[in-house]
Amino acid sequence: MAKNFTKNPTELYLTGSESVKETPVIEGFVVPEGYKLVKESKTQRMQLLVTPTLYGKLKAAAKESGETINGFCNRIFEEYLKKD
Repeated sequence: MAKNFTKNPTELYLTGSESVKETPVIEGFVVPEGYKLVKESKTQRMQLLVTPTLYGKLKAAAKESGETINGFCNRIFEEYLKKD
């Protein structure tokens, strides 16, 4: 028997079956009424070769901030690119 996913919150979010009740604000930008926010998924892979010393420093910094190495690197990449 096929599962019924119509009550799945993720499906509602992606398909737009449920209207947006509030006007979301992200970093000072107000989303116009009738538009939905779609969070970009992390599906693009990238491999980096780094020195063992740099890896150790990244791992320690990520642990100190309570993040995974992946999450930490994503955040610092985003912060760096916002400098423009």
